Amino acid sequence: MIGRGLSQFDVLPTKTYRDVQAAVQYLAANPDAYATLVVAQKDCGLGQRGISASQMGSPYELRLLTEPDFNVRECRLLFDSPWPVASGKRRFQPWAAYTSGWVMFPHWWVYTQAEPRHWAATGRFIHAALRGWANSLVLHLDHKVENAIYYGNTRARDYRIEGELVPGKRPEVAPVDWAGIPPKPTTPPADGVGPPPVPNDGQP
Repeated sequence: MIGRGLSQFDVLPTKTYRDVQAAVQYLAANPDAYATLVVAQKDCGLGQRGISASQMGSPYELRLLTEPDFNVRECRLLFDSPWPVASGKRRFQPWAAYTSGWVMFPHWWVYTQAEPRHWAATGRFIHAALRGWANSLVLHLDHKVENAIYYGNTRARDYRIEGELVPGKRPEVAPVDWAGIPPKPTTPPADGVGPPPVPNDGQP
Protein backbone atom coordinates (compact mmCIF):
# COMPACT_ATOMS: atom_id res chain seq x y z
CA MET A 1 0.00 0.00 0.00
CA ILE A 2 1.45 3.35 -1.00
CA GLY A 3 0.01 6.81 -1.31
CA ARG A 4 0.81 10.33 -2.38
CA GLY A 5 1.55 12.25 0.81
CA LEU A 6 2.71 9.03 2.43
CA SER A 7 5.89 8.70 0.37
CA GLN A 8 8.04 9.16 3.46
CA PHE A 9 6.55 5.92 4.76
CA ASP A 10 7.29 3.97 1.56
CA VAL A 11 5.44 0.63 1.23
CA LEU A 12 3.88 0.10 4.64
CA PRO A 13 4.09 -3.73 4.91
CA THR A 14 7.89 -3.53 4.63
CA LYS A 15 8.18 -1.12 7.54
CA THR A 16 8.36 -1.46 11.30
CA TYR A 17 5.49 -1.13 13.74
CA ARG A 18 6.62 2.41 14.55
CA ASP A 19 6.61 3.33 10.86
CA VAL A 20 3.07 2.04 10.46
CA GLN A 21 2.03 3.88 13.62
CA ALA A 22 3.43 7.08 12.15
CA ALA A 23 1.49 6.48 8.92
CA VAL A 24 -1.74 5.87 10.85
CA GLN A 25 -1.18 9.09 12.80
CA TYR A 26 -0.54 10.92 9.54
CA LEU A 27 -3.81 9.65 8.10
CA ALA A 28 -5.68 10.62 11.26
CA ALA A 29 -4.34 14.16 10.92
CA ASN A 30 -4.79 14.26 7.13
CA PRO A 31 -8.00 12.35 6.30
CA ASP A 32 -7.91 13.53 2.66
CA ALA A 33 -4.83 11.36 2.18
CA TYR A 34 -7.07 8.28 2.20
CA ALA A 35 -8.08 9.19 -1.35
CA THR A 36 -4.46 8.81 -2.52
CA LEU A 37 -3.87 5.33 -1.11
CA VAL A 38 -3.07 2.69 -3.68
CA VAL A 39 -3.00 -1.08 -3.29
CA ALA A 40 0.20 -2.14 -5.05
CA GLN A 41 -0.12 -5.94 -4.91
CA LYS A 42 -2.67 -8.61 -4.03
CA ASP A 43 -2.60 -12.37 -3.38
CA CYS A 44 -5.45 -14.31 -4.96
CA GLY A 45 -7.23 -17.61 -4.49
CA LEU A 46 -6.24 -21.07 -3.38
CA GLY A 47 -2.49 -20.73 -3.96
CA GLN A 48 -2.37 -17.03 -3.02
CA ARG A 49 -0.96 -16.22 -6.47
CA GLY A 50 0.32 -12.64 -6.38
CA ILE A 51 -0.80 -10.11 -8.98
CA SER A 52 0.21 -6.51 -9.57
CA ALA A 53 -2.10 -3.52 -9.29
CA SER A 54 -2.49 -3.42 -13.09
CA GLN A 55 -4.09 -6.90 -13.01
CA MET A 56 -6.66 -6.10 -10.33
CA GLY A 57 -10.21 -6.20 -11.66
CA SER A 58 -9.09 -8.13 -14.73
CA PRO A 59 -10.48 -11.44 -16.06
CA TYR A 60 -7.18 -12.99 -14.93
CA GLU A 61 -7.82 -12.01 -11.32
CA LEU A 62 -11.38 -13.36 -11.55
CA ARG A 63 -10.12 -16.72 -12.81
CA LEU A 64 -7.54 -16.91 -10.01
CA LEU A 65 -10.29 -16.26 -7.46
CA THR A 66 -12.96 -18.56 -8.88
CA GLU A 67 -11.14 -21.43 -10.63
CA PRO A 68 -8.99 -23.43 -8.19
CA ASP A 69 -7.51 -25.65 -10.92
CA PHE A 70 -6.43 -22.60 -12.92
CA ASN A 71 -4.98 -21.01 -9.78
CA VAL A 72 -2.88 -24.09 -9.00
CA ARG A 73 -1.62 -24.29 -12.60
CA GLU A 74 -0.58 -20.64 -12.50
CA CYS A 75 1.22 -21.18 -9.20
CA ARG A 76 3.03 -24.18 -10.69
CA LEU A 77 4.09 -22.10 -13.70
CA LEU A 78 5.50 -19.51 -11.32
CA PHE A 79 7.21 -22.24 -9.29
CA ASP A 80 8.93 -23.58 -12.43
CA SER A 81 9.71 -20.20 -14.00
CA PRO A 82 13.32 -19.08 -14.62
CA TRP A 83 14.87 -17.21 -11.74
CA PRO A 84 18.34 -15.65 -11.36
CA VAL A 85 19.56 -18.05 -8.71
CA ALA A 86 21.94 -21.01 -8.75
CA SER A 87 19.15 -23.54 -9.27
CA GLY A 88 17.94 -21.71 -12.37
CA LYS A 89 14.31 -21.97 -11.20
CA ARG A 90 12.23 -19.76 -8.95
CA ARG A 91 10.88 -22.58 -6.78
CA PHE A 92 9.54 -21.82 -3.33
CA GLN A 93 10.60 -18.48 -1.89
CA PRO A 94 10.47 -18.55 1.92
CA TRP A 95 8.71 -15.63 3.59
CA ALA A 96 11.16 -12.87 4.56
CA ALA A 97 9.74 -12.80 8.08
CA TYR A 98 10.68 -16.48 8.39
CA THR A 99 14.21 -16.29 6.97
CA SER A 100 14.93 -13.19 9.06
CA GLY A 101 14.10 -15.21 12.18
CA TRP A 102 11.07 -13.22 13.33
CA VAL A 103 8.44 -15.91 12.69
CA MET A 104 10.05 -18.34 15.14
CA PHE A 105 11.23 -15.65 17.58
CA PRO A 106 9.90 -16.86 20.98
CA HIS A 107 10.13 -13.60 22.93
CA TRP A 108 7.18 -11.34 23.60
CA TRP A 109 9.24 -8.13 23.71
CA VAL A 110 12.22 -6.77 21.80
CA TYR A 111 14.46 -3.80 22.56
CA THR A 112 14.38 -1.68 19.40
CA GLN A 113 17.65 -0.24 18.16
CA ALA A 114 15.99 2.76 16.50
CA GLU A 115 16.14 5.99 18.45
CA PRO A 116 14.68 6.53 20.91
CA ARG A 117 15.40 2.96 22.00
CA HIS A 118 12.55 1.26 23.81
CA TRP A 119 10.86 -2.07 24.44
CA ALA A 120 8.22 -2.95 21.85
CA ALA A 121 5.97 -5.93 21.23
CA THR A 122 7.41 -8.43 18.77
CA GLY A 123 5.44 -9.73 15.79
CA ARG A 124 4.47 -12.73 17.97
CA PHE A 125 3.96 -14.90 14.89
CA ILE A 126 4.66 -18.26 16.53
CA HIS A 127 2.54 -17.26 19.54
CA ALA A 128 -0.43 -16.49 17.30
CA ALA A 129 0.12 -19.66 15.28
CA LEU A 130 0.07 -21.90 18.36
CA ARG A 131 -3.01 -20.17 19.73
CA GLY A 132 -4.78 -20.49 16.38
CA TRP A 133 -3.83 -24.14 16.03
CA ALA A 134 -5.10 -25.00 19.51
CA ASN A 135 -8.38 -23.20 18.89
CA SER A 136 -8.81 -24.92 15.52
CA LEU A 137 -8.43 -28.30 17.23
CA VAL A 138 -11.41 -27.43 19.43
CA LEU A 139 -13.62 -25.47 17.05
CA HIS A 140 -13.10 -27.47 13.85
CA LEU A 141 -11.81 -30.92 14.84
CA ASP A 142 -13.87 -31.43 18.00
CA HIS A 143 -10.94 -31.94 20.36
CA LYS A 144 -11.47 -31.34 24.05
CA VAL A 145 -10.15 -28.02 25.33
CA GLU A 146 -7.79 -29.72 27.78
CA ASN A 147 -6.28 -31.81 24.98
CA ALA A 148 -5.74 -28.77 22.76
CA ILE A 149 -4.10 -26.94 25.66
CA TYR A 150 -1.80 -29.90 26.32
CA TYR A 151 -0.72 -30.09 22.66
CA GLY A 152 -0.25 -26.34 22.43
CA ASN A 153 1.78 -26.03 25.61
CA THR A 154 3.95 -28.97 24.61
CA ARG A 155 4.91 -27.14 21.43
CA ALA A 156 5.28 -23.84 23.32
CA ARG A 157 7.90 -25.48 25.53
CA ASP A 158 9.65 -26.82 22.43
CA TYR A 159 9.87 -23.25 21.13
CA ARG A 160 10.85 -21.88 24.57
CA ILE A 161 7.90 -19.52 24.77
CA GLU A 162 7.14 -18.00 28.17
CA GLY A 163 3.53 -18.10 29.36
CA GLU A 164 1.03 -20.88 28.80
CA LEU A 165 -2.16 -21.66 26.94
CA VAL A 166 -5.24 -21.84 29.18
CA PRO A 167 -9.03 -21.96 28.75
CA GLY A 168 -10.14 -18.75 27.04
CA LYS A 169 -12.61 -16.26 28.47
CA ARG A 170 -14.71 -16.38 25.27
CA PRO A 171 -15.04 -20.13 24.55
CA GLU A 172 -17.43 -19.62 21.65
CA VAL A 173 -14.74 -17.61 19.81
CA ALA A 174 -11.42 -18.60 21.37
CA PRO A 175 -11.68 -21.57 23.76
CA VAL A 176 -7.89 -21.40 24.22
CA ASP A 177 -5.84 -18.28 24.94
CA TRP A 178 -2.48 -17.16 26.30
CA ALA A 179 -1.93 -16.38 29.99
CA GLY A 180 1.15 -15.47 31.99
CA ILE A 181 2.53 -13.25 29.24
CA PRO A 182 5.65 -11.50 30.57
CA PRO A 183 5.00 -7.81 31.29
CA LYS A 184 6.77 -5.17 29.25
CA PRO A 185 10.26 -4.68 30.73
CA THR A 186 10.92 -1.36 32.40
CA THR A 187 14.71 -1.24 32.08
CA PRO A 188 17.03 -1.73 29.08
CA PRO A 189 18.73 -5.13 28.63
CA ALA A 190 22.15 -5.42 30.26
CA ASP A 191 23.93 -5.41 26.90
CA GLY A 192 21.73 -2.67 25.45
CA VAL A 193 20.51 -5.02 22.73
CA GLY A 194 18.70 -8.03 24.14
CA PRO A 195 18.14 -11.37 22.36
CA PRO A 196 17.99 -10.96 18.56
CA PRO A 197 16.14 -13.18 16.08
CA VAL A 198 18.30 -15.78 14.37
CA PRO A 199 18.22 -15.62 10.53
CA ASN A 200 18.06 -18.89 8.57
CA ASP A 201 18.20 -20.03 4.95
CA GLY A 202 14.57 -21.14 4.83
CA GLN A 203 15.41 -24.82 4.50
CA PRO A 204 13.33 -27.28 6.58
